[in-house]
Amino acid sequence: MARIIRRIVLTAIIVLPILALGACGNSDSEDIKVVVNSYYGAWNDSDFEGCLQLFSSSLGYTEDTIESMSEAREITGELTITDLEEPVITGITATIIAEIVPPDQESESVEIPLVKEDGKWKLAGGGLSNRPAEEGDTVRVHYTGTLDDGTEFDSSRDRRPMEFTLGAGGIITGFENAVYGMEKGQTKTVTIPPEEAYGPHGDELLIEIEREDLPAGVVLEVGTYVTIKLSSGMSQTVPIVEVTETTVVLDTNYWLAGKDLTFEITSVGVVSQLAPYGTPP
Repeated sequence: MARIIRRIVLTAIIVLPILALGACGNSDSEDIKVVVNSYYGAWNDSDFEGCLQLFSSSLGYTEDTIESMSEAREITGELTITDLEEPVITGITATIIAEIVPPDQESESVEIPLVKEDGKWKLAGGGLSNRPAEEGDTVRVHYTGTLDDGTEFDSSRDRRPMEFTLGAGGIITGFENAVYGMEKGQTKTVTIPPEEAYGPHGDELLIEIEREDLPAGVVLEVGTYVTIKLSSGMSQTVPIVEVTETTVVLDTNYWLAGKDLTFEITSVGVVSQLAPYGTPP
């Protein structure tokens, strides 16, 4: 009898790692489904702390992420998969759409990213929902910003999308307001006035200095940029906007102050609280 008990315990211990890492010999599609199902199985497991340690060692979750997962689980409760589509696989990365149901709420369609490392599929984290962006959501967007004359002053199109939390005040007001209600894949173009962008151009930030106080070799003409040291001790590069026989006027306003800014914004999606935790690929 003792021998049978030991065999049962041993079996219980090794089942979870096999599920979490994917069954050997399955196709990529099957492995991906196993990994995703295993995550949510572990999320709902009575031994959640033990499952988290498995994810830490096998899937690379940090202590901070594990702590966040524990807090999120207390708030969210159990999560049920009602549908799992066929994954889209591109080389060593993949995405799969899962329909997730939290307690007493409507289901949410979540796009879950994965990455293949050392021959095994792993959750990449940061899964995206296609629901409209709301207050408190962490969102990802691509954007291109232009001035009135069509000059492009910034774009995220050739790099990672910008990620920020709606309502946290981390970006200019007009841009943030434009993202509210946007759904995954939606594109909109907005023109933002200075009051909702970088503020009006302030004459009080024009400073006049003696020509002789500028470094030797500076070309003293309108449009030349010079670097000055502010009273705070920080340096700022500013343009010359006026030149007289004895002085020059420098504009220390932020260079986009006083300008209308046009942004073409594309929503990449809302980072879903129902998706697996982790670092996006």
